[in-house]
Amino acid sequence: MMDIFDILMWENKPLTGAALGGANALFLAVVFLDLSLTPFLCKVGVLAIFLGLVGKFAHLTESVEAPTEIVPKESMEKLADHLALAVNTAAEKMASTVMWKSNGRTLKALVALEVLRRVSAFVSLTFMAWLVVNSIFVVPFIMEKKWDLIAEKIQPLQTKAQAMFDKIPKYTDIKDLKAE
Repeated sequence: MMDIFDILMWENKPLTGAALGGANALFLAVVFLDLSLTPFLCKVGVLAIFLGLVGKFAHLTESVEAPTEIVPKESMEKLADHLALAVNTAAEKMASTVMWKSNGRTLKALVALEVLRRVSAFVSLTFMAWLVVNSIFVVPFIMEKKWDLIAEKIQPLQTKAQAMFDKIPKYTDIKDLKAE
């Protein structure tokens, strides 16, 4: 059974290439053909049903058996568990952010929303979505294959950044300050 991480790590190159190509083809159709996904998918479904009808009248479907199980039940249960966990975690974090249970998280969300609102006038969010989807396919592969080179280049930068942060005075450095 192929795992999503096998696809992202290019273990099965034709399948990963097809997934990346399909995502990019969908992106191009949405952007350049001004395609709305819901009507498009409905039309594809109607076309599939119509082709099935043509196949039935042409007696092409009599020898074709419908697959009884496309995705194993165990995989679907695992997927449903992960999906439920992700949705519940997101809902819990969203509720705690909106209700100001964590001031830091709420302020970060406010800043992020304001920055997104201001940047969206200059940067296409569709392009950003395309960039994120392509990065999901590229970054894990590069991180695994080139980790030694990346670590070699990042280590001096981390050392410099830590040295700079160590120079910033902290309130605990003040000897006469009494904590209340």
